[in-house]
Amino acid sequence: MKMNIILGIIILLLLLIISTNFIYLTPKIDMGVNTSVSNMANKADVKQIKTLIIQLKENWDDGNGKGYGDLFAKQAQYITFLGNRLIGREQIADTHQKLFDGALKGSKMQINIRHIHFLTENSVYIITTGAVNPNPDKKVKENRKSIQTLTAIKEDGQWIFSSFQNTRIQRLSLFDALIGG
Repeated sequence: MKMNIILGIIILLLLLIISTNFIYLTPKIDMGVNTSVSNMANKADVKQIKTLIIQLKENWDDGNGKGYGDLFAKQAQYITFLGNRLIGREQIADTHQKLFDGALKGSKMQINIRHIHFLTENSVYIITTGAVNPNPDKKVKENRKSIQTLTAIKEDGQWIFSSFQNTRIQRLSLFDALIGG
């Protein structure tokens, strides 16, 4: 009898611990495509910036590291979702080509522009959401979704990325909060 009570308490505690993993303290992020453009927006510049984002996706989808890197300024800063820092167009291109030839071969990028904000007429920051799908035949998994912050500058009449920060979107569960996660 005593053993059954102890076993029952252990099972109840395990169920409680497991259930806290599915109770979220943070809201689900909307990954939609609603784009907002703030102050000083010039329609031609907004179109060029959107084209730059499309080119980023196309070069990723084509596995073209050089084309991907060429969209960045010579001394651009690039932070991956793992926190790795890449400096400069060449390192961005080389690192991505290795990924395209290896672990991310055949992967496809999903990207949605969420916000474009002009800091000056020649500099802008962009917020995007998206994911890299290593298996394009299947729906992208929730745990692969990320939010990106990019900056772009206008050089010689052309927009080019000057920085990129990628952060994996993670919801905080009650369990994470309880154990200090």
